[in-house]
Amino acid sequence: MIVHGINPINEALNSKNLPETIYVLRNKENPRIRAIVKRCEYLNIPVEKVNDMNNLCKRNAVHQGVAGLFPGEDYLASWKDLSELPEDANKLIIFDGINDPHNFGAACRVCDVFGYDQIISHEGDSSDLTAVAIKSSSGAIFHLNLYKCNLNKAVKTLKEKGYELFALDAQGEIDIHNVELPEKYIIIIGNEGEGVRHNIKRESTLLSIPMKGHIDSLNVSCALSATLCVLSK
Repeated sequence: MIVHGINPINEALNSKNLPETIYVLRNKENPRIRAIVKRCEYLNIPVEKVNDMNNLCKRNAVHQGVAGLFPGEDYLASWKDLSELPEDANKLIIFDGINDPHNFGAACRVCDVFGYDQIISHEGDSSDLTAVAIKSSSGAIFHLNLYKCNLNKAVKTLKEKGYELFALDAQGEIDIHNVELPEKYIIIIGNEGEGVRHNIKRESTLLSIPMKGHIDSLNVSCALSATLCVLSK
């Protein structure tokens, strides 16, 4: 599997998921790429210079002159089972139906920025851990624990373990600025089209983001950024 882009490759080199080979566009002068090459030398990872990166990456990929070869998706960033959730994980994020890899990756980046490293996705309609998702996450996916499972079962199990559920919804009765979070909680965000599914909302306290302009909605990563920024204070 090929992953491209300076930030994703940097983050991979700082994780346990090291690439087998790094490819660098010949004559690409960039101090960040030179730093990647130097890091690879330290880690004994082969670096190959190529004349055309388009043969490695998908068409129109923004590779920035560097790409990495990984053994496969499971090695690169694998889904975990919910049974592997750490006992001391007190704050979780659920992605309900985020199937676009760009949105998925961007949302993962937001979670990493605000210190939420346990992410649960629905097994039926979640984005895969593709090169596009990893590029959109700026490599944040390498630092997160990602779980894929049936959300209905997951919600039931997590509530039994003492977690309280808070779902983002345009009609939410509690402003995100006014919510009091318990010790163990879960923030749930749905996709841009349908939002959080009804049976999950019925189990949750609904939170809303105040809108003061002419546009009455945000995309997934922006909504998550606003929410986690407020809740992290």
